[in-house]
Amino acid sequence: MYKSRLDNIFGDFFNDTLFSAPWGRRTQPRSEVNIYHSDAGYELEFKAAGLQSGDVDISIDDNKLRVATVEAIADGFSRTFELPQDIDQEKIGAEIKDGIIRVLLPKLAKAEPRKIELKAL
Repeated sequence: MYKSRLDNIFGDFFNDTLFSAPWGRRTQPRSEVNIYHSDAGYELEFKAAGLQSGDVDISIDDNKLRVATVEAIADGFSRTFELPQDIDQEKIGAEIKDGIIRVLLPKLAKAEPRKIELKAL
């Protein structure tokens, strides 16, 4: 959580007009994100006030998760995250409720130790 706060502070600072690209072109804004970790996996929470499910695209490509507003949304955002190796990409899910997007990244199930029976033939 501390890292994401610093990320937001520096992101806000460098997205100021003082640091905008030449000829008035600016980088795309980034939504604030909270990242939570547990034994079961990770959870990302984005502020998405006023957005609905059709306003946001969530995709995975080359082990990167991208969360971005569709092009038609003014003042949209785009965030990309490299996924850890222990994420079960087939079970990633997302929901939007009360202006918050939650992306759930479950970890791969670990193989439990088990005893192998030796059969006499």
